[in-house]
Amino acid sequence: MDKFVINNLELSEAAKTQIFNLNYQFTVTCDGKIKDVKQIGDSKADDWTNIAEVIKKTEESWTPAKKDGKPVNRVYFSRIFVNGSNF
Repeated sequence: MDKFVINNLELSEAAKTQIFNLNYQFTVTCDGKIKDVKQIGDSKADDWTNIAEVIKKTEESWTPAKKDGKPVNRVYFSRIFVNGSNF
C-alpha cells in the first residue's frame, strides 16, 4: 500500500521544500468501500498532498475485515516519510 501511495502521491509546491511524515487513516466499511480518509498530525500539511484521492483510487481493491465470520468496518493507519525534494 505504501508503495502505491508514494507512486501516486502529488505534492503542492510548498510541500516540495519540506521533509515530513505523512500520517493518514481511513476506514474500509463492511461493504468494502473507503470512507473517512484523513491526514493526521500537523495541520499545515493538510493541503500539501492528495492523499485522500490516492486512497480513494484503491476502493475496488479492498475486501472487508471479518469478525466471527461477519464483515465489519476496519480503520487503517499508516505513516510515510516524505522528502518533498524527491517529487
